[in-house]
Amino acid sequence: MKNLYKHDSKTLAECIDLCSSGANAKAVFAMPDLQRQFVWDPRQVVLLIDSLLRGWPFGSLVLMRVEPGQGLIMAHRPFWQVCHDEWQSEQNEPFPGKSAFERDDQLHLVLDGQQRLQSLVMALGDDGAGYRLYEWRWMNLYKQSYRKVRNRDFELCPKASLFLDLEAFCAAYYENGEVGSNIAYNDGKVLCWATEETLNSPYKERGQLPLKSCRDDQSHLLRLSKLWRWADDSSLVGEDSDGRVVVDEDVLLKQLCNNYISDELAKHCLVPVAEILKALRVVRGNDVAYLELLPPSKAGCSVEQYNEAVVEVFTRLNKGGKELKREDITFAWLKQGWDKDKTNGHPAGQCFKDLHRSVSTQSLKIDELIIVSSVIWSVFENEGKLIRNEDLLKPGILIQLTDWLCSNWTLVESSIQEVVKLLDEHGLKFREQFHSLYPIAIFAAWKGLVEYHRPQGASQRELLIYNKGVENLGGVDRFFLCSQWANYWSIGRAEMWAGKFYHGMEKVDSDDLPVQRALAIYFETMVKEICKRADEALSRLGADNRNQVVRYRPYLWLWHRLSSARRDMSLPAMLDSGSRKETDVHVDHCIAHRIWQELLDETDLDNMSGEYVRKLSAINSLGNCLLLNGSVNIAKGKKPFRAFFNEVYGDSCELADAFLYVTEALADPRGFLEAGHSLDEVIDAIMRRDNLIRVELCEFINGKRERAR
Repeated sequence: MKNLYKHDSKTLAECIDLCSSGANAKAVFAMPDLQRQFVWDPRQVVLLIDSLLRGWPFGSLVLMRVEPGQGLIMAHRPFWQVCHDEWQSEQNEPFPGKSAFERDDQLHLVLDGQQRLQSLVMALGDDGAGYRLYEWRWMNLYKQSYRKVRNRDFELCPKASLFLDLEAFCAAYYENGEVGSNIAYNDGKVLCWATEETLNSPYKERGQLPLKSCRDDQSHLLRLSKLWRWADDSSLVGEDSDGRVVVDEDVLLKQLCNNYISDELAKHCLVPVAEILKALRVVRGNDVAYLELLPPSKAGCSVEQYNEAVVEVFTRLNKGGKELKREDITFAWLKQGWDKDKTNGHPAGQCFKDLHRSVSTQSLKIDELIIVSSVIWSVFENEGKLIRNEDLLKPGILIQLTDWLCSNWTLVESSIQEVVKLLDEHGLKFREQFHSLYPIAIFAAWKGLVEYHRPQGASQRELLIYNKGVENLGGVDRFFLCSQWANYWSIGRAEMWAGKFYHGMEKVDSDDLPVQRALAIYFETMVKEICKRADEALSRLGADNRNQVVRYRPYLWLWHRLSSARRDMSLPAMLDSGSRKETDVHVDHCIAHRIWQELLDETDLDNMSGEYVRKLSAINSLGNCLLLNGSVNIAKGKKPFRAFFNEVYGDSCELADAFLYVTEALADPRGFLEAGHSLDEVIDAIMRRDNLIRVELCEFINGKRERAR
């Protein structure tokens, strides 16, 4: 494959023109929807202008070129003319003019440089560009005493554009003698945000307006975008025979007076304004270097190779310091093509935000909900094939996904919510008891099929009979917990089961109750396969050193709950006076490492011998571990476990021994040895407890034992 990029440059003025989508409609620069929204505030925009007037560089860009009729395009949006406080991130304006597939010219997607270009479009582009923010936002920006104001009752201010305050500018110029580095344009005085409307603010009487009004200060405010255009006016600004920028002061004076500047102030500021026009003329001509991702025909590769490379470029570029994910690209397509008429007027972003809030108990992120939704779609519509890298730049597949999701959003939403409800009822937490997203996605797809194929008139009780209770505690527990133990899920496994669901439904009469029976069989078959692999994983489970015992945590979490008595006896040792969450629970040892090391060192064993190493590692067995509050950390202490038991359980200590299988050999090994027993008997006690735990876990895996409610 050839180099995908070419190096080139454009002037800064050209870049701004190509981003502007106003009356001239020159825009061929656009933003991929996967990029974060515009986040720079008015101060940062002024700071950028200040940097340019000081002669500092604008920086480089990264673009992606799309040829007319290329048939491959990322969901995109135009650069905004106005940044509005009430706009939601999912409400994207349509691209002006023809779509990317119909355009007769090239389209350039800005992969890096959005914030800078958008800032200049709002400051120097069309006269209608600017910010429309709440009063409290302006106060927080420019009034230190209002830094923490967050009153939502404040009014939404009229649109504000960037102006040059001629009085403040002239004062600064005549004091410093130049327009460059000695003038602070970012002090809120020389360059200021102002509106052309009257501000009816309760703070006007106190002289604390969050921004200026041209109605009050028109005689000394001049829109910066006009100066930007004047700098390109050949009748006003040109070059002399030596190539120096010169300004026709007679024409400039006339221009100032035509813009409501008083004659006296126009004459006073003639020289300073002429100087800033010269500076802007230089800024306009500054070269902006860019790297441009070429189309596949120019890159010398197949469309498939190109698509894969483009996706990797997107995912490796930074999005506000955060690595882009493939789900960001999918979400961009969803927002682009979502038909909100099918979802009660809610755009894609709002639908996913509402779903996100409704399943907050499982801490599912929006990009994770996008994955789950796409898996459900694949089961219903895409033959079980999950979305891959090469699909992310194929409009056909992603348009199908978008259309199906917005048409079936109620089904998708309710399926995910039902799975989360089951997890909550069973006390299972994503990223705690299991870590893969695929069991949630596959279960949600299965739930969607159950609901979609529900026969008319069938009661919930009838459906449960045909489902054979797969949603009972044991079925849900084994599906999610054994998945984690077996490390079962991968994209390949998820695609395998999604395909089985899809093709299985093709063979079943969807108007009959046996559909529900077929779905139950699929679920049971899947759980059996998962449990088989979990059984194999349990047989291999072990730890060579103390740092590896953390792998016992998901197994012990369940084992502590295999009987209500054990669960009740375990909780006092797991929680710290009710103040800590159970997520603070760690795997700990019955026999502390320091105690065991001392007991071994008191023997005649050579610490380099295999026998010594075998006995030393015995205490890292599952049989010497249980879950305790993370603040306890018995393993590093020198007290026997019996001391901890007495402190926690008191008179119930012996009962705790019975349910937790902690015998005297484990509770106080030194005392056990002093009573005439040997180290081998201690190890035997560890192995017996290890076997008891494994037997009970196997019984759970095989459906012979259930978790206590």
